Amino acid sequence: MIGKYALFLALFVSTAAVLGSLFYSNVMGFEPCLLCWWQRIFLYPLAIIFAVAIWKKNDFAFLYALPLALLAGIVAFYQAYANFGGLSILSCTAIEGACSKIYVMAFGYITIPVMSLTVSLYILLLIWADRIYKNEDRNS
Repeated sequence: MIGKYALFLALFVSTAAVLGSLFYSNVMGFEPCLLCWWQRIFLYPLAIIFAVAIWKKNDFAFLYALPLALLAGIVAFYQAYANFGGLSILSCTAIEGACSKIYVMAFGYITIPVMSLTVSLYILLLIWADRIYKNEDRNS
């Protein structure tokens, strides 16, 4: 059931992520760090990719969306891991904000990198659900 609407959900989630990150930086004044910028580079195009895929009924948008969501998830996981005391192998110099600075902490673990990781994983699951739905649709 979810596979039928997976691209629409992915469009909604990716657009919400873009708007959320812009809200945090432009309205709340949180300076994005280097790792945040990389997550934005990988996540922002997803909203456009999903919108075009829905509009053009493109079955191959996953080829572009999958690596972007995967890379965003890897960067977000690394930043979240480092924020919670893990070994940081990259020196994140403060281009704008510091990578170790935690602007948001909800429920004791939800930070901006955790939000980004959640979005990335959810988009990956939606891409997978879309592929399963389209493969089942072709086989029937």
